[in-house]
Parts: sequence; C-alpha cells; structure tokens
Amino acid sequence: MPLIGIMIGLLLTQQTVRNEAANNAVVRASAIRNQLDQLLILVDDADSGERGYLLTGQTRFLAPYDNAVQQLPALNKRLENYIGGDSHLRGQIDQLKKDENRKLQRLAEILALAKSGQHDAAVARVKTGQGLEAMTLFRQLTAGIQIDEITELRTQMALRTESLQRTDLFIAALGASLVLFVIFSIIAMLVNLRERERIIAQKSLAEGESIALTGQLKNEKARLLALVGELNRAKQSADDANRAKSEFLASMSHELRTPLNAILGFSEVIKEELFGPVGLAKYVDYAQDVHNSGQHLLDLINDILDLSKIDAGKVELREEEISVAGLIADSASLVRERAQKSGVGLEILPAAELPPLTADKRLLKQILLNLLSNAIKFTPAGGRVTVNAALDRQGGLRITVADTGIGMSPSDIAKAMSPYGQIDSRISRKHQGTGLGLPISRSLAHMHGGELEVESKRGKGTRITLVLPPQRCVMRADALAG
Repeated sequence: MPLIGIMIGLLLTQQTVRNEAANNAVVRASAIRNQLDQLLILVDDADSGERGYLLTGQTRFLAPYDNAVQQLPALNKRLENYIGGDSHLRGQIDQLKKDENRKLQRLAEILALAKSGQHDAAVARVKTGQGLEAMTLFRQLTAGIQIDEITELRTQMALRTESLQRTDLFIAALGASLVLFVIFSIIAMLVNLRERERIIAQKSLAEGESIALTGQLKNEKARLLALVGELNRAKQSADDANRAKSEFLASMSHELRTPLNAILGFSEVIKEELFGPVGLAKYVDYAQDVHNSGQHLLDLINDILDLSKIDAGKVELREEEISVAGLIADSASLVRERAQKSGVGLEILPAAELPPLTADKRLLKQILLNLLSNAIKFTPAGGRVTVNAALDRQGGLRITVADTGIGMSPSDIAKAMSPYGQIDSRISRKHQGTGLGLPISRSLAHMHGGELEVESKRGKGTRITLVLPPQRCVMRADALAG
C-alpha cells in the first residue's frame, strides 16, 4: 500500500507539472497572439493615417499614425515580457522590431516630404510599392510567429494528453486490482461464514452488512470517478470556448475596423467636398449619413469587443455635460430612415424643459439606439414607436421608449435580458440579432447608477424605461432659485 501511494503521488505530481506547462503554453500563446494582432493593427493604422494625410492634406488624418507611434513602444515592451528564455522566439521578435522600425522610419520620411511641401515626391515614394512589400513581409513574420506558438502549444497539449492517458491506465489497473481484491475478500468471507454458521448465527448477519457496505462504497467510488470525469470535460469545454471567443474577437477587430476606417475616411472626403463640389446637396447629406452610421457602427464594434471589460467592471465612464433633448434627437435621427422603410411611425413626445446630464454621451446614445432599434424591429408596419423623457419625483431622469409591437411574456423578458437570449425560435428566424442589445444596455445603465425597467405584454407592445439617478442631473442655479 505505501508503494501504491508513492506511485499515485508521483503520477499526480507529473500530471500537475504537465497541466501547468500546458496552461502556461495556452496563456503565453494567447497573450502573444493578441499582442501581435494589436501590433499589426497599429502598424496598419499608421499606414492608413499616412495615406489619409497624403490624400487630403489634413493633419487630423494623422491621428491613427500618431496613436500608433505612441502605443507601439509599450506594446513591444509587453510582447518582450512574454518571451521569457525562448531564444528562438526572441530572435523572431527582434527581427519583427527591426521591420517595424524600418516601416515607421519610411512612413516618417514620406510624411516629412509631404509636410515640407514635396507632396509629389512623397506620393512617388508610396507608388514604388516598397511600403506594401514591407507590410506584406511584416504580416508574414507575425503569422510565422503565431504558427510557431500554436505548434508549441500543440506539443504541450500532446504531452499533457499522454500523461493523462498514463494516469488513466494506472487508475484502471488499480481499480481492477481493487475489484479482484474485493472479490477474493468476499469469497474468503463466504467460506468463513459457512464454517461459522453452526457456531454463531448472529455473526453471519454482521458479515452480510459488511458486504452491503462494501458494495455501497464501490458504488460511491464509481459515482465520484464519473463526477470527476464530467468536471474535467466541463473545464476543458470552458477553456476551449474562452479561447475561441478571444480568437474571434481579435479576428473581428482586425477585419471590421480596417474597412470601417476606409468608409469613414472617404465619406468624410465626400461630405467635406475636398476635391470640389459633388453636384447635388442631397449627395452631401447622404455622405453625412454614411459617415454618421459608419462611426456609430465602429462604436458598436468597440462596445461588443469591450463586453468582457463591462462585465469585469473595467470600462471607465467619460463623463461630460450633455443635453437630454439633443441626445434623444441624435439617436432618433439614426433610426428614422429604418422606421420609414419598415412603415413604423417614430414620434418624440414633447416634454418640459429638462436639466442637462453629467454622463458618458456615447454610452447613453448606445442604450437609446438599442432600445429604438429593438422597438422598430419588433413593431409591424402601421405601428408606432414613441420616445418620452421626464423627471421623476426624486429628481431622477426617466427616458421611455414605447412601441405597439409584438410584446413579450414575463418568461420572454427574462430571456431577452440575458446575454444571447432568444425569446422564440420563430421570432429569432424572422428578426435576426445577436441578443446583446438589452443585456449591454442594462450593464451600461448600471455603470451610470441607473436601471432598465421593462413592461411588456404579448400582442400589446413593450415599454422600456432608462432610469438615471438624481445626481446625474445638473441643476442650474437659476432653476433652483425659480
């Protein structure tokens, strides 16, 4: 028995070491991959900022370039912290930094030409294609590093699996030995019982109870082993899901932000008529709408990517003084065309003069857009969506979005307020969505010390109220005096 205990201890120690190595490999691979994705995004943003400046001549297009130059040193430092003693990876990272510095130096030289008035020379430098070739090599090097990290991760996971298999085999052999031991014990006990039945009748009953207890212990052991297996599988599934989420968010960030930056840049060129009059004022208005919608879409993408930060309480409010009427009007303008196309009336009810708010304007606007979009989406043609704002008795602000749509039952409300909730499969197929609108809105309301109140009835419509506490309302001295 002591030998078996020592063997079990050694196997568990080895398994612990393998698990720790595999977990460290997962953490490092995920961290390095995320840092490389951010590095690639920043270099790409710097390249885009340069092109925007050369195209328009406006320095505001250099914001992505300046941001990249400021953030890249800290990002490189964080990346070096994950390398440890891996000399091969350090050589790759050093080469990556050299390529990055050459890329930034080339961008700086081109910008210097443009700023000094040598615009044609700067454009000629861009047309040589050397910048594109450098960017391609930069992407290939980052991809190679990520592939190496994935290979190392797979090696560690294979070693972990091999160790688990050895442990499972030992446990199976130990279990078989225990079963044989129990069987032989029972046989010996039955033989002894036959001999003792003629001497002590009552002792046979005690021996029978011992056998029953042994069976119960075996059953309990089997149940515990099954439970341990289920817990290990559940943990593995959770780890896989979390890793897949991180990879998805990183990929979506890169794939969506790049085209959105182009949309914002070109739509701003059109609406500002930088290359001359467009011709019709309507086109300028459309370009303004495209720019506003693209900017809002970019904000939503950033909010979705920050959902985990919201849950962890790491998102900071950027508070400013905002007008309630302006906030509602801006939000309604972004969905009015959608309401018209859906045949849904959109009305902002008149309200008494309201004090301004101290809050994060972007986050409050996202709450209202979520509520308005849902109301229009789930209201049939001919229905109506109304928006109203008023102060409650305690001096807090209540902004209500009401519709005459399909409504929800109490159980539907609970599902809709949970992340990725879908209230009905048939409704889900008809009205596509991520299911994040109401949960995100409620989290953003909580960040402001507020709440979302939901009232709804099937077939009668839905009424959702954003409630903000009195301390969010800015009371002017003249209003207090009156």
